[in-house]
Amino acid sequence: ARAASALRAAASGQAATLPPPLTPETNALVVAFETMRNQIHFRQHRLETILDSAAEGIITFDALGAVQGFNRASQELFGKSETEVIGRSIDELFSPTPH
Repeated sequence: ARAASALRAAASGQAATLPPPLTPETNALVVAFETMRNQIHFRQHRLETILDSAAEGIITFDALGAVQGFNRASQELFGKSETEVIGRSIDELFSPTPH
């Protein structure tokens, strides 16, 4: 149950510390989870590096239109920093701004 709770926490983006395994089965689960988590972190880092190095402006957003990613080229294109737009509606980027 403690391992399942830690896995749910990790899946939701929270820090998760797995308990010490008590059985061989639990140990196999913990090892598999740690392997998966390491692969996900490696792939995420690689993807972020690729997106940030792209010459094209790349913006990622969720189903509700909230900006989740804003690469370096987008920052130059829109004249806004990543911290200014993350979490805000993508509509705000394309709305005319008063002068």
